[in-house]
Amino acid sequence: MNISGSIKFKVNVPFSEIISIFQSASIALHTMKFEHFGITPVEMMAAGILLIAHNSAGPKLDIVGPATETAGFLATDLDSYVKHLLFCIEGCDRQTSEYDKIKLYAREWVTTKFAVSCFEEQFYE
Repeated sequence: MNISGSIKFKVNVPFSEIISIFQSASIALHTMKFEHFGITPVEMMAAGILLIAHNSAGPKLDIVGPATETAGFLATDLDSYVKHLLFCIEGCDRQTSEYDKIKLYAREWVTTKFAVSCFEEQFYE
């Protein structure tokens, strides 16, 4: 697919660099199993990045899984990660309306569900 020059792994980068990365990223893989919540997937989705996360804990129960439309993708093994990754790569390549619909819905989903006002309202209840 001729993408090897486009993949980078970065560890412990400063916040300013994270912002820059999120502004240019199209797809994110979040592979941690059983993460209790996962603010990073929420931030990625809010930035309009297609998310592929592990089908467990926070991503499954709170972030991607309960959405009423496709807000991201959940994977459990190599085959399912590859399947979702190929779908996302092809969508990014073509800038399809389905790709845009997922990005926009994911952004709306997380910015509404995890807004400070939501937490305040639920806390008071």
